Amino acid sequence: MNRHDRKAMVAEARKLVKRVVPGVKLRQACLYHAWAICAVAQQRGLRLLLQAGTCYWPCVAPDLDDGVGHNVFGYEYEDIMAAGAEAMDVMPEMHVWACDPTAGEIIDLTSGMFPAQARDLQNIVWTAVKPPDFLWCSPTELPTNVVYKATRPACERAVRLLKRSFGVGGKHE
Repeated sequence: MNRHDRKAMVAEARKLVKRVVPGVKLRQACLYHAWAICAVAQQRGLRLLLQAGTCYWPCVAPDLDDGVGHNVFGYEYEDIMAAGAEAMDVMPEMHVWACDPTAGEIIDLTSGMFPAQARDLQNIVWTAVKPPDFLWCSPTELPTNVVYKATRPACERAVRLLKRSFGVGGKHE
């Protein structure tokens, strides 16, 4: 699949998120973006899977890293903490993206939103190289020190949260 096709799918998925979940803060909607790109891909005969877990991007330029403060921004999934969040019917600390199991690629429609999230959530001024508007690559093509680590419990929680959001299963059935 070429870059043009990917960009078109990403644009369509982002429109789908805005239409299906109006009013959602897009920077806080990785779950919906991952679902939407999977849905758009399915319409085109491409099978993508939801992935969830830990994700980090360097946020401090190497020459500005003092070795003391945080030098990455992201989300670290911990099953014990996630259970409490899920009991309160909120999204636990984790990141959600999609993958193409056939091509072995990671697809993250919210990677470019990380600098704004870092600023809003932790008052971090992003000095490292900015993430791309969206990520669609193999794990070997990830920039240095970028981590995407899916875990089965996180993926299962993401699916449950998605079903609850759309009124299927869980407490809202």
